Amino acid sequence: MVEEGGGEATPDAMFTAMSTNQLREIGLRPESGASDAPWSRPALDNPAPVDGMPHGLRLVPAAAAMLWWKLEGRDR
Repeated sequence: MVEEGGGEATPDAMFTAMSTNQLREIGLRPESGASDAPWSRPALDNPAPVDGMPHGLRLVPAAAAMLWWKLEGRDR
């Protein structure tokens, strides 16, 4: 198969660059700058709630108000 130009152990530079970009697009990052470094996904952050945005039990009255607002047709 090597004589036909396929099945080589090392892919060409274009293939390597494309696969590196695809790994970055799905959120993976290399663990070091080495060329054979393993890739992993960074830990997810749990952001703090936005000020002024209801959360927890305060969400229930806000949702009821929004539903009433939509039923009255004010969203048009």
